[in-house]
Amino acid sequence: MELIVVMAIMGIMASVGIVSLQSSKSDSRLKATQREVAASIKQAQSYALQGRMQEGETPCEYGFEFTSVTDYQIFYRLPVSGSCASMGSETTVESFSISNGVVLYYPTTMDKSKIRFSIPFANMTGPNAWGFGFRYSDGSFNTMVISRNGSIVEQ
Repeated sequence: MELIVVMAIMGIMASVGIVSLQSSKSDSRLKATQREVAASIKQAQSYALQGRMQEGETPCEYGFEFTSVTDYQIFYRLPVSGSCASMGSETTVESFSISNGVVLYYPTTMDKSKIRFSIPFANMTGPNAWGFGFRYSDGSFNTMVISRNGSIVEQ
């Protein structure tokens, strides 16, 4: 009888441990994805601050955007006729993919997933803040908010 009780306790402890490991696994994957995306946003901002040349010209802006629920990119836009009053189409600098079962969860249209940094001061244009959510395949969810001053808060 004592042996059965000990084995039952060990079984309960093992199942609690497995559930705990699954939870920490999804949490670590979500946080890793948030850090990767945050680094890409900061990279786009850095390109704007540097005034990084593209095709022999200084772009009017650099930006970051989600192109799908698993893909994102850094882009730039060059001036048309030497003026940033009208800019050319977006050209991709770098492309990235989210992996490990994590996808972008954004409750509105993908058009709102663009963040733009003007040159030379990397001022963000558009709304005062952008928010993104990331969902893991087990249903767990984290969010990230980028404020107009460029600070990023992972929640």
